[in-house]
Amino acid sequence: MKKNLLLLSICICFYYLSLHAQYEYPIQKITTPIQLDGVANESIWQSIPSITSFKQNYPTDTALAKNQTNVQICYDKKYIYLYAFMQDTVKKPLIVQSLKRDFSIKTSDAFIFTIAPLNDKINGFSFGVNALGAQREGLVAQGGGSGVTTAWDNSWYSEVKKQLNGWSVEMKIPFKTLRFKKNTTDWGINMARIDLKNNEVSTWHPIPLNFNTSSLGFTGTMHFAEPPVKNGANIVFIPYVTGGASYNYLLKPYPHITNLASAGFDTKIGITSSLNLDITANPDFSQIEIDDQVVNLDRFEIFLPERRQFFIENSDLFDGFGFSKIRPFFSRRIGLYKGQQIPIIAGARLSGSINKNWRIGLMDMMSNKKEEHVNVPIQNFIVAALQRRVFDRSNIGFIFVNKLGIDKNEKLKKQSNSVLGLDFNLYSKNNRWNGRIFYHHSINTKLNIDANANASWLAYNTSKWSIQWNHEYVGKLYNAEVGFVPRVGYFRLEPSINYTTFFKKSKKIFSWANGIYYSQYWSTDTRNSTDRINRFTSTLLWLNTATMSFSISNIQTRLTRDFDVSGNKYYPIKAGNYVYTNAVLSYASNIRKRFTYSMNISGGTYFDRKTISYGATISYRFQPYGYINASITRNEFFRNGENISLTLLSSRLEITFSKNLFFNNIVQYNTQQKVFNLNTRLQWRFKPMSDLFIVYTDIYDNLLAKRQRAFQIKFTYWFQL
Repeated sequence: MKKNLLLLSICICFYYLSLHAQYEYPIQKITTPIQLDGVANESIWQSIPSITSFKQNYPTDTALAKNQTNVQICYDKKYIYLYAFMQDTVKKPLIVQSLKRDFSIKTSDAFIFTIAPLNDKINGFSFGVNALGAQREGLVAQGGGSGVTTAWDNSWYSEVKKQLNGWSVEMKIPFKTLRFKKNTTDWGINMARIDLKNNEVSTWHPIPLNFNTSSLGFTGTMHFAEPPVKNGANIVFIPYVTGGASYNYLLKPYPHITNLASAGFDTKIGITSSLNLDITANPDFSQIEIDDQVVNLDRFEIFLPERRQFFIENSDLFDGFGFSKIRPFFSRRIGLYKGQQIPIIAGARLSGSINKNWRIGLMDMMSNKKEEHVNVPIQNFIVAALQRRVFDRSNIGFIFVNKLGIDKNEKLKKQSNSVLGLDFNLYSKNNRWNGRIFYHHSINTKLNIDANANASWLAYNTSKWSIQWNHEYVGKLYNAEVGFVPRVGYFRLEPSINYTTFFKKSKKIFSWANGIYYSQYWSTDTRNSTDRINRFTSTLLWLNTATMSFSISNIQTRLTRDFDVSGNKYYPIKAGNYVYTNAVLSYASNIRKRFTYSMNISGGTYFDRKTISYGATISYRFQPYGYINASITRNEFFRNGENISLTLLSSRLEITFSKNLFFNNIVQYNTQQKVFNLNTRLQWRFKPMSDLFIVYTDIYDNLLAKRQRAFQIKFTYWFQL
C-alpha cells in the first residue's frame, strides 16, 4: 500500500513538472539582425524553436484552437524578435475595423504578445497587430484584470504579410522600450490570437474563459541564454511646436481671442533598465480626443478617464490607490478645471521598479493660472508612492499627495491639501481571489479623526461563480482635493453574487448569467439610509457575440436638499425620502458584422415621477478604412402634467487612409449640459512616434449660439538619443 502511494505521488509530481515545463521557452540569442518583411525567410528562423498547441479561451477553455498559431522568438543586443503564423483555411474576409493605431481587439482579427519582464504577474507590456498591420501597444497593470492601457505609446516595429493559408507577422521590440531589471533571465510571456472571423480566441498559456487574454496570472516563462541589457544611453527627447487661435464668445471683447502659439518638450531618461525619469516643460494636450458626453442622472460628479500621455506610464503607481470613487489621487485634477485646460509650467516623474519586489513613484507638477479662472492659483502638486510585493502576486502600497497654492493673493496662497494612504492589494496565484483593503487620511489645516476613508473589497471568481463583498467608509471631513471622491460622510455595504450557465452543446447560445446586487449607503451624521439598490440581472450571450440583458431594481434615495436633473431648475425634485422601481432591457447585435446596432429601453419611476428612457446606436464598418456610428439617448420624466426630456445625440466618423494617416470627427449634442460640440482631428505619423496634428473644435449652446472655437496645428518629433 505504501509503495502504491509513493508511486502515485511520484507520478503526480512528474505530471505537474511536465505541465510547468510545457510553458517554458528558451529564447535564443542571434548575432545577425533580422530584416522585417512579415515572412520567416531568414535562415536563422529554421533553428529557432516553435511555440504551438494554442488553447482556446473562447468559446470554450478546454480544447485546442481549431485554427492554430505558430510562434518563434529570438533576440540580439538591441531587440526581441518574434515571428508568428496565424493559420486560416476558411475562405472568408478577415475582420479589421480600421488601420488606426491602438485598434480595439473586439473588432479586429489580431495577434497579441504580452511581456512581463519582472515576472511578478502584476505588471507588463502588450504589443499587438491586426491582420492588416495596424499596431497596438499598451501597459498591463494590477494583474491585467482590467485589460490594457493603450494610451501608452512607444517605438517598436512590425510587418504583416497575407499568406496562402493564413497571415503572419514579424515584430522587433527594442529593449529600450521595455522596463526590466538587469541580470534577470526569466521573463513572463504569453501570446493571444483573436480570430473573430472564426469566432475563436486562443492563447499559448491557457487562460480560463472568465479572464481576459491580458491576465498576468496565466503566463509562461521565457528563459534568456544571457541576461538582456540596454545598450547605450536610453534618452528620448520629444519637442513640440504648436500654433493656432481660440475664440471665446462668452468673454469681452467679443470674441475674446487667445493666441495658441506655444512650444515645449517631453524627455524620457532611463535611470536604470527598470526606472524611468520623465520631464515635461509647458506640455500641450491639444491633440487629445475630447471626452464623451454623458447624461448624468446622478446627483454626484461623474468620472472621466485620463487620456494625456505624460500621466499614463506607471499610472497604476499613482492612480491605482483606493476605489473607483474613493481615489486619493486623480491626475485630471492637474491642468484641468471644469473641463478647461489650465497651463502646466513644468513637471517631472520618477517611476518604475527597483527590483522584483519594490516599485517607486515620485511626481512633481507646477500649474499656472488662467485669467478667466480667478479662483485657481498657481499650484504645486507632489505625489509619492511606494509599493512592496508580498506573497506570490500581492502588494502593499503607500501614497502621499500634496497640493499647495503659490500665489500673491494670500487667500489663494493658503489653498493646500494633503492625503496619506496605505493599500493592500490581494491577487491569488490562480487569480480566483482578488481584493483590496485601504486606509487614507486627509490633512488640511489640522489633523481630524473623521478626515479618513477606509474600505475592504474581496472577490471570488470562477468560470461559473462571481461573488464579491465590499464595504466603504468616508468621513465627513475627508477631503482629497487632488483625488476623485464625489461624496463624503457615508458608510456603504455592497455585496453581489452571479452565476453563469454555459451551454456547451448548443450551437447558438453561449451562456446565461443571473445575478443579485445590493448596495446601501448610510449617513455618518444621521445613521439613516441615504441610498439603497436591490437589483436582479439576467444576461444571455449568443455564440455569435450578440447579447441581451434584463434587470429590475428597487431603489431608495433620501434627498437632503432639492435636486434638479434637467439643469434648468424649473421642476426640481423636493428633498425627502423616495422608494421607486425601474426595469431595463437591452440588446447588442453581433459585433463581428460590418453593420452593428444596440438598443435599450427602461421604465418605471424616478423619485416622484414616472420615467421612460431609451437609446440606440448604429455603426457601420467600411473595413479596413474606418467606421461611422450614430447614437441617441433620451430620458423622459412625467409628473402632474410636467414633462421633462433630456437628449444626447452623438456621431463619430473615423477614417484611416493608411497606417500613418488618420481622420477623426466627433459631433455631440447634450440638452442636459446645453452644449453642442464638434471635434475634428487629422493625424499624420510621418515617422515612428513623430506626428503632425491638425485640430478644429467648435462649441455651441443647445440653441446653436456660439461659445468657443479653436483651430490648432501641432508638430511633435521623437529623438532617440
